[in-house]
Amino acid sequence: MNWKVMRRHAVTCAEVDGSSVHADGTGAAAAYELVALDLLYRIDAEASASGKHIRSTTEALCSDLAAEPLSREEVYNAITYAAEHGHVPAQLNYAVYAVRMFEDERNEMDPEPIRHYKESTLAVRRMALFIAALYAANNLRMRRLRPISSA
Repeated sequence: MNWKVMRRHAVTCAEVDGSSVHADGTGAAAAYELVALDLLYRIDAEASASGKHIRSTTEALCSDLAAEPLSREEVYNAITYAAEHGHVPAQLNYAVYAVRMFEDERNEMDPEPIRHYKESTLAVRRMALFIAALYAANNLRMRRLRPISSA
């Protein structure tokens, strides 16, 4: 998927509740992929500035993101959307990506974004733990139902 299409898709999903539109999780996956690509671009850009570096992203992607990088708010909205809509990698990495909001001096001492970040982080972690517990219980149940093969 083209990154500009992905960005438009992820931003649309983050602004509108997409649970009924994207019941299959494509909106959450696109939002997370956008955030992950943005991070890879930033790492590549910083590493390339210091000398020889083998890119982990394509030249076209880097030039597109260099012209129009994601804002902290876009990263925060996209990762929050992905995590809240059940995308497990987004849930696991939520705190790392969302904390970038506080690199902006407008948010670093404002109690409202801090409170929202704390509540969201805890909610996302609880959701990830719940999904992991369901997965583990299902695996245990499936092992009990399988016939034991004789050696």
